[in-house]
Amino acid sequence: MSEFYSVIQLLATLTIGFVILDYSDFFTDILKTKFFHADDAISEAKKECLSIIPDKTTLNALVPTKIGKGDTSNKIEELKRDREKMEEKIKRFEEDRKAEMNELSDLRSLASLCLFVFLVSVTLLFVPTLKWLYGDFVSLSLSMFSMLCIIYMVCGWFFGENADNPKITRFESMKHPLIGFALACLVSVALAVFLPNSLAWVGGAWRYLFVALILCGWLNFAVYAFKIKRSISKFKDKVGKEKAKIIDECKAVDGKYKAILTVSEMAKSYDAN
Repeated sequence: MSEFYSVIQLLATLTIGFVILDYSDFFTDILKTKFFHADDAISEAKKECLSIIPDKTTLNALVPTKIGKGDTSNKIEELKRDREKMEEKIKRFEEDRKAEMNELSDLRSLASLCLFVFLVSVTLLFVPTLKWLYGDFVSLSLSMFSMLCIIYMVCGWFFGENADNPKITRFESMKHPLIGFALACLVSVALAVFLPNSLAWVGGAWRYLFVALILCGWLNFAVYAFKIKRSISKFKDKVGKEKAKIIDECKAVDGKYKAILTVSEMAKSYDAN
């Protein structure tokens, strides 16, 4: 078991860093911006929408064209107002999507489960000594403890971010891992004390369960990376659909601008003749 010491120590160090030093926010920020490029999806959508509508300088350069007894001054002012409305709409789109992106990637249960993994990791560091002192009793207790902890983490992965779940499955609370860890310790020891013969077969698998527990502790980071990736993927699809709607509105504004230019060109051509 000593060969796992460095792995367990590193896991304990990383997980407590996620809790105390708030590495969880840094972890999610890096994933959503550098790996899954959620910010790029928003900025590119904004850039594409703004590129369709004429800029303020272009509109200010428009000169009203006389048509019979009237002119296009009212149409130009209307176009300017439409452009301002679209610019404001694009700005709100950017702000709302950034707020939504931050909310989607706010994995509240990540720090909670990291605290749980830290407590488990520290406990595992004492196992070799306890195993040497108490033998089969520790093997059985460790087997039950490993199974209970694995079940706890898996439940956290599936239910941790669902606010509609019952209170018992709201893993984002920092009290939750403390209670879960304490129960795992008490139940595993109690089973080893009162049902040693019935659970002897479980005690024989303690090595495999021990390794599985360590792997689950490391897998915790990969699971949350996958959860962020899935959320950002859905988010990008939503951004794309909203962008398509805004682009249609931008094209309508651009259509008005081109119509005014057409009238102006026709008037110039008429005057020239």
